[in-house]
Amino acid sequence: MTNGNSRRRNKADVTPLIEDGGLFARPPIEIEVELVPRIGKNGRGDIVIKGYVSANAVVDVVIAGRRKEQARPLLSSLQTLWSNANRGLSSHVEPPDAEQVRLSARVVGSWRPYYQVDDQGWQTHEFQLLAARWTFSPKPGVTQTFGEPPLF
Repeated sequence: MTNGNSRRRNKADVTPLIEDGGLFARPPIEIEVELVPRIGKNGRGDIVIKGYVSANAVVDVVIAGRRKEQARPLLSSLQTLWSNANRGLSSHVEPPDAEQVRLSARVVGSWRPYYQVDDQGWQTHEFQLLAARWTFSPKPGVTQTFGEPPLF
């Protein structure tokens, strides 16, 4: 059931129900998030997008598991938004602040606690938003929804 010394299951043994049971331990919520073109990956290879749930409340939106493939249009829209913000700028002009280039999205997901130790050894406790479904407008008048509701 597990692979080697790891506690994780083999990919072939992970059904959508098992995957969602591990990802969405808390009840799902629906929340408006403004995503910025700051995209990365965590140690598990999940997509992590920086966002804001209010003017200054920063959150990491995580797209994990089978939903990663469905994130391509969202990532493409964020990259296009960033490219458009930089298009036509001369070398004399400061590039825009990525924190100000935002794409509104409606996310259905669950909050997950995230613990980390800072440089001084203090443990910090934050929350990440695990996305199950997300809706956004890649261009005016067009709305797209990706992902799928969590299975329980």
